[in-house]
Amino acid sequence: MFFLTKKLKISIEPHRRECVVHFQKPLLEKIASELKKRGKHKYAFVTDKNTYALYGEKLQILLKKSEVESEFFVITGGEKSKSLKTVESLATQMLEKGITRSETMVGLGGGMVGDLAGFVSSIYMRGMPLIQIPTTLLSMVDAAIGGKTAVNLEMGKNLLGTFHQPRAIFINPFFLTSLPQEQLMSGLAEVIKYGVIRDKKLFKILEHKKDEILSLHPDILNTILVRSIRIKLEIIGKDERESGLRMVLNYGHTVGHALEKLSNFNLTHGQAISIGMVEENKWAVTEGILKAKHADRIRKLLENYELPTQVPKNIKATEIRKTMQFDKKKRGKILYVAIPKKIGKAIVVQYE
Repeated sequence: MFFLTKKLKISIEPHRRECVVHFQKPLLEKIASELKKRGKHKYAFVTDKNTYALYGEKLQILLKKSEVESEFFVITGGEKSKSLKTVESLATQMLEKGITRSETMVGLGGGMVGDLAGFVSSIYMRGMPLIQIPTTLLSMVDAAIGGKTAVNLEMGKNLLGTFHQPRAIFINPFFLTSLPQEQLMSGLAEVIKYGVIRDKKLFKILEHKKDEILSLHPDILNTILVRSIRIKLEIIGKDERESGLRMVLNYGHTVGHALEKLSNFNLTHGQAISIGMVEENKWAVTEGILKAKHADRIRKLLENYELPTQVPKNIKATEIRKTMQFDKKKRGKILYVAIPKKIGKAIVVQYE
């Protein structure tokens, strides 16, 4: 079905650390083979219960057949598991299994698993190597790429985290065939974001190729994956630690993260970001930065992919503003917000 053989490589400043993105054929055997090629390492896999049932159990058997040592640590799915309590539990289990900093951690799953595995690998015994194997569209185009790791606090999302680049990212589009429609749409919100901030051609593809995208047509899927990943790799290659340019990747996220938290994570990340983009566009139009016709076009595209564009009635504007005050992009009293000037170009503005 999918035959992606492309390999993308980025050298990340300032330490020239290379992050390699592999597009693999839809075979778990290929992943086992690639890990074996990397030498005699022991791999500590972090995954959630659903992903383990779909892929982890079979992969564990294949690794054993390939004489690749591995331990699998299975956690409960959902954003609520992205917590310090889970971090402590994972670290304790790893110690009990004799995992040392010379082993390699592998995040196998969606964005939550990738964030958590990345965070634990960055602090366990002061740091261990990391590989990411994303299994959702959201994690393939965003969460697994860029080296951001995080866990949540009661006050907000991703408030504790590190920058810890993976040694490699294995992207296998075959995983998307098992995704529920809601999760596929959630990932498309991030793809739409890339079109708005950096790639008007990608935006047009999303406007005109909905049926092919939702049916996971290989050619179109390959196109949106490669274009999205290239945008993120290009940006993080220039600004790894979000000191400037990388902030444009947060378009929709300032309001979106607040909505995720206030909905008690009943809104998916993509749903929250979709609403966040529309709300941030309203502010941009009011300030004369974005033309209303562009804001309308963005909203219509989000709605075409059945993504929400209105704040839930039970969430008040005052609550959103209050939660935004704990956003990690805040510097002193100033909050930095990414907004589009037009489709294909975004800027970062200061908000007080």
